[in-house]
Amino acid sequence: MRAITAVALSAWRPYTGALARRVVDGRWRGALALLAVLAVIAAGAAAARFAWEQAELRKVRETGAHRLVAVVENLRASVAREAHLPLMLALDPDVQATLVEPGATRIDALNRKLATIGAAAGVAALYVMDPAGDTVAASNWNQPGSFVGQHYGFRPYFRDAVANGRGGYFGIGVTTGRAGYFLSRAVVTDELVGVAVAKVEFGEQEAVWQGAREHVLVTDRHGIVFLASEAHWKYRKLAALDDAMRAEIERSQQYAGAALDLLPATRLASGALGEVVRIDDPPDGRLYLEQSAELAELGWTVHQFTDLDGVMAARRDGALIGGIASALVIAIGLYLRQRRRTRAAERRARVQLEERVVARTRELREANAQLQGEIEERRRAEAELRSAQDDLLQAGRLAALGQMSAAIAHEINQPLAAMRTYAASGRVLLERGQAGEVGANLHAIGDLAERMARITAHLKTFARKDDPGAGGAVDAARAAERALELVEARARDAGVEIVRQIAAGAWTAGSEIRLEQVVVNLLNNALDAVGSQPGARVELVVQRAARVRIEVRDNGPGFAAGQIGQIFDPFYTTKPVGEGLGLGLSITYGIVRDWGGSIRAANRAGGGAEMVVLLPRCTPPGVGEENHE
Repeated sequence: MRAITAVALSAWRPYTGALARRVVDGRWRGALALLAVLAVIAAGAAAARFAWEQAELRKVRETGAHRLVAVVENLRASVAREAHLPLMLALDPDVQATLVEPGATRIDALNRKLATIGAAAGVAALYVMDPAGDTVAASNWNQPGSFVGQHYGFRPYFRDAVANGRGGYFGIGVTTGRAGYFLSRAVVTDELVGVAVAKVEFGEQEAVWQGAREHVLVTDRHGIVFLASEAHWKYRKLAALDDAMRAEIERSQQYAGAALDLLPATRLASGALGEVVRIDDPPDGRLYLEQSAELAELGWTVHQFTDLDGVMAARRDGALIGGIASALVIAIGLYLRQRRRTRAAERRARVQLEERVVARTRELREANAQLQGEIEERRRAEAELRSAQDDLLQAGRLAALGQMSAAIAHEINQPLAAMRTYAASGRVLLERGQAGEVGANLHAIGDLAERMARITAHLKTFARKDDPGAGGAVDAARAAERALELVEARARDAGVEIVRQIAAGAWTAGSEIRLEQVVVNLLNNALDAVGSQPGARVELVVQRAARVRIEVRDNGPGFAAGQIGQIFDPFYTTKPVGEGLGLGLSITYGIVRDWGGSIRAANRAGGGAEMVVLLPRCTPPGVGEENHE
C-alpha cells in the first residue's frame, strides 16, 4: 500500500508543483494590482486636493485683498477728514491771542469755542498748549479728566510740532486712558506761541470690524498692535522689541504702561497668495491668510486675516472627490475588462449550446410533432378562458356604470337644463337686439357642452372593452383621478365626503382601464358601506414607495367576523339580494394578481374598513432605468 502511495505521489508531484507556482504567482499579481490601484487613487486624491485648495485659496486672497483695501481707505479717510482741524486752530486769531496773552476771560471763551468746534467735527478732543507743553484750553474743559492744566510736553506729537511745524502720533491718553491718534500744528505769530492738537479715536471702526466678523489689526512702526477687531489682540507685539524701542515707548508713555506681550502668531507658509498664519489667542489654533498694506504717511501697517476654514474644507473635499473619481475610473475600467471577458465566455457558451441544440433537434422534432396537437388544444382553451375573463371584466365595468348611472344622468341633466335656459334667454335677447348678452350665453352653452363631452368621453373610455394583450406603464395617480370623476357624482348625491391624498409619479405596469376599474370597484364598495349616514366619509390614498400603494378607507360599519376571508371569493356578497352579484372584489383580486400585486382587507382601529392594493413600480415612459428612483 505504501509503495502504491509513493508511486502516486511521485506521479502527481510535477502537477502539484505547477499548481503551487500558479497560486503564488496569482497572489503576487493580485497584490501588485491592488498596490497599483491604491497608488492611482492616492495620486488622484492628491492632485484634486491641491487644485481645489489653490482655487479656494485664490478666492480667499481676492476677498481678503478687497477687504484690506477697504480698511486702509477707511482709516486714511478717517485721519484725513480731521487733519485740517489743527491747522485751522493754529490760524485762528482767538487761539493766537489767548496763547500770547492768556487771560481768564479769553481762556473761558476759547474753551467754549473749542467745545463747539469739536462737537461739530465729531473728534474726541481739541486743545492748545503753550510752548512749554502745558494745556491752556481744551474742548473737554468742563468734563472729568479735562486736559486743561495737563503737561504733554514729553509727547512726540508736541516735540514734532515744535521742531517741524506739525506732528502725528498714536498713543493711549495719559489723562483719559483712551487711545487715539493725535494731530498737531505749531501756532506761530512772530514766534512760536504754542501747539494746537486734535485727537481722533477709532472706536467706530473697531466696532464695524467686530460686527462684520472681520479679523483686522493695525501696527505701528515698532510692530505693536494698537487697533484690532479682537480686543485681546490690542497692545500686543508681533516681534520682539529691542531696548532702544522699549525705552522710547516708556519715555513717551505711548501705551500707558501696557505689558506689550507677544501675540502668539506662527507663520506656517509664505507664497504668492499670501502668508498662512496660525494664531493661538485664544488657543484654538485658527489658520488665517495674512495680507498687509502700508499706510506710509502715518507709519502704520494694516494686517488683514482671512479665515482659512473654507480652504481646509475645499482641501478635504478635493481629496475625497479626487479619490472617488479615481476609484470610479478604475472601477469602470475593470468593469469593461470583465465585460469583454464575459462576452467572450458567452460566445463560447453560445457555440457549445448551438452544437447541443443541433444534436438534440432531431430527437425533439418527433416529440414536438406529438405535442403540437396538445399545444393547439391548450391554446384554444386558454383563448376561450381569457375571452371569458375579459367578458367578465367588461361585465364588471358595465355593472359599475349601471350602479352609478343615476348620479351620472343627474350630472349630465344639470348642464342640459342650463343649456336650455341659456338658449331660451338667448332668443329673447336676440329679439331685443342685445348681441353682447347673446354672445355671453353662447359662450356659457359652449362651456357646458364641453363639460358634457368630457363626462361622456370618460364614460365611453371606461365602458370600452380593452385589448387583453395591451399593457404598459400606467400612472396610478391619473387612473385614481379618473376613477374619482366617475364616482364623485354618486358620492355628492349621497352626501359622502371624499378625501384624496394622491401622490404624483406612482407608475406601475398594466392596463389603465383595468386599474381604473379596480379603483372604481373599491370606491363603489366603500360608498355602499357608508350609505347616506351623517358624516359619511371615504378616503382614497395613492402613495409612491418601494411599491405603488392604493388605499380606500371608509367610516362605515366595517367587516363582520368571518367575512374578510371570503370577500374575494366569486359570487360572495354581503349586499341584499338583487343589489350585487359578488363579482366586483373577485374581479379586482384577479386583476391585481395578474400584475404581480396583492390586495388585502382589514377593519380600521377607529371604525370602518380599508382595502390596500400593492403593485410593483415601473419606469415612467421616456425615462431611462438609471434615472428612475
